[in-house]
Amino acid sequence: MLFKKFPIVVVFDETSFEDLIFSLRRIKNNINQLARIAEQSQDLQALRAMTYSVQMIEKYEKSFHKYHKTKKARLLSKVDE
Repeated sequence: MLFKKFPIVVVFDETSFEDLIFSLRRIKNNINQLARIAEQSQDLQALRAMTYSVQMIEKYEKSFHKYHKTKKARLLSKVDE
């Protein structure tokens, strides 16, 4: 055999992505606490705003996960070629 194939090892540094997701979850938890306070004070407008904010953060978190997963798969497919 003239050429030997060695496996290519690819390691992704996902610390910044994990930090981003962790920060989003902290923000979401803080807003949830504010929503509970608004609910206790019966401020419906603030409660709606906080609930909407939590939903938006959850949407961003899902889209970041989806983007990260597809980007990682795309990079791995380029390595296989």
